[in-house]
Amino acid sequence: MCEHELMKSFGLVLGAGGDKATAFHAGVLSAIASDTGWDPRTADVLIGTSAGSTAAATLRAGISADDLFQRAVGEPMSAEGQAIADRVVTKYKGDGQGPTTKVPGKPLLAARSLLGGFRPGLAFAGAVPRGTVDGSSLAARINEMHDDVPWPDIPTWLVGVRQSDGKRIVFGRDDVKVPSIGKAVQASTAVPGTFVPVSIAGHEYVDGAVHSTTNADLLAGLGLDGVVISSAKSIAPNSADWKGEPTRTYFRRTLQSEIDKIQKSGTPVLVVEPDAELVALMEAPQLDTGAVAAAAAAATMEAIGRSKKVAARLRLAVSEAEEAANPESTDAE
Repeated sequence: MCEHELMKSFGLVLGAGGDKATAFHAGVLSAIASDTGWDPRTADVLIGTSAGSTAAATLRAGISADDLFQRAVGEPMSAEGQAIADRVVTKYKGDGQGPTTKVPGKPLLAARSLLGGFRPGLAFAGAVPRGTVDGSSLAARINEMHDDVPWPDIPTWLVGVRQSDGKRIVFGRDDVKVPSIGKAVQASTAVPGTFVPVSIAGHEYVDGAVHSTTNADLLAGLGLDGVVISSAKSIAPNSADWKGEPTRTYFRRTLQSEIDKIQKSGTPVLVVEPDAELVALMEAPQLDTGAVAAAAAAATMEAIGRSKKVAARLRLAVSEAEEAANPESTDAE
């Protein structure tokens, strides 16, 4: 088999959603890894938005999908994963008093949201007061996890929004001199009205979910062999009778538009979203991360059953990589 025939490429998208999304992603990724043998840490392009940026940075630091799942369900991680986690010595200090004023932080940004198609996230970012909670401890923790290596070698795209004009900025892809992956994660998770906007190269940035909770359209036209999307903030299409939080329906429509752009170029997509039952788990007064991760893993297996092409290509890529790594065993057969 020729070398170029072995080169299959896959994109991975991890969306927003806070601690709920972190548990959701853990279940999704562990199920895909278990079913196909594919290691999400090796994704050729990895996109993270808000909580998804934290998960993306964790994967690129070397923590496996199985370790993410074990952590979510409260079980010990592997020795390899624990060694990486033990690099983190900074305590998280992301809690604190919110804004003490009701004055909108960026009223012009709210007005800009009306141009070129209404984006409620942009309107929200402009209308809420300027956040006051310092998220720099998160940046420090991510950098420690990466052993102070500024950026991963494999394309890692973390999404933020420039507060001055509402433009989506992709750290790791765009020409923005971000000092470290930790600083990019801090910017991507800077929820407007809660966290202080993050200053990078002379501009302030806020949460990438202001533009989109997934930003999967960034993978359109890249010629990938498959794309996996883990979207914790939308609602699965089979929940047609959904009567809950209306923003989930909006996020589903936005995600579908992004999926259509990817598929238009011939790239198949495997998308995992919560159904109404899983949303109820995620929105429970007391978040049970283990239950969410387990339910997300089950939802992933159902998604694989409905959309087999991406999973089949992942399995094939794993098989071909193993053959390439062990040519003698293949010849013996």
